[in-house]
Amino acid sequence: MPETLGRNEEDPGVNRPEIGWLRGDILTVPAATLLTCLNTHRNWGGAIDMALVTAHGPGFHRVADHEIAILGLTDGDTCFIPSHKNSFTPQRRPVFQAVTFIIDDFQKPLDVIVQAGLWRADQEGCETVSIPLLRTGAAQGRYETAEEAVMALGMGIEAFAAANPTSVKKITIVVFPGSQEEQSLPRHLLS
Repeated sequence: MPETLGRNEEDPGVNRPEIGWLRGDILTVPAATLLTCLNTHRNWGGAIDMALVTAHGPGFHRVADHEIAILGLTDGDTCFIPSHKNSFTPQRRPVFQAVTFIIDDFQKPLDVIVQAGLWRADQEGCETVSIPLLRTGAAQGRYETAEEAVMALGMGIEAFAAANPTSVKKITIVVFPGSQEEQSLPRHLLS
């Protein structure tokens, strides 16, 4: 069960999603979409990329590669890939219904990148979003430190939540236990 970082205000006119976090494997967290980054250089060796390919095959990345090429996606653009566009064997069917890739070539601040992905998820009607600690693993240091990335992720999520999205009701930040990324979390979040 995710620990809650923020809750909806009591004001019924505000459509603020619940924001929480949990330790675990993001590929096992049920969600309408898993939100993560992808670059246009096809350097897809980050932990989430490798885990997606290992667990579910290269289909998500093939569709993303096709959309990047055909649509000319660039930094800050998004592609939404429903799980049904990928072929799975029953034991490889994901617990998330789609992957939302945000194109991230390190030209924009992470809070802007995160908001782009969350707005795409909202546009696609996703009620639940799982998101890893972006730019804290293989991409650490390319734009900001891991600590700065964690702060920027939080700022992007908070800015999105404050803008009253229509579909997204819950955002879960997923941290892999014992990972380098977990070390980036502020100490008060780990207690």
